[in-house]
Amino acid sequence: MSFDARCPAHQYLHLIEYKDIETYNAINRIFKYVNQQEYEPTREQREIIEYLLTEFEKVHKWDKNSKGKPLIQYKYKKRCL
Repeated sequence: MSFDARCPAHQYLHLIEYKDIETYNAINRIFKYVNQQEYEPTREQREIIEYLLTEFEKVHKWDKNSKGKPLIQYKYKKRCL
């Protein structure tokens, strides 16, 4: 996976870690495995990541930050994989 500075994936992972440690750990395990395999994620790996993110977004879609703004911003939902 290449890093894209326009993709706020790092910030989003911190948010997921804060709100749902189990989902964060699952995503992190997949990313570690992808890094070890030294090639792009497989279709199955991408589908698993997409599923985990979608489920997280369903559960937390109405959550607000301390300023009353939506916790899950549009830029987080724009996938960079």
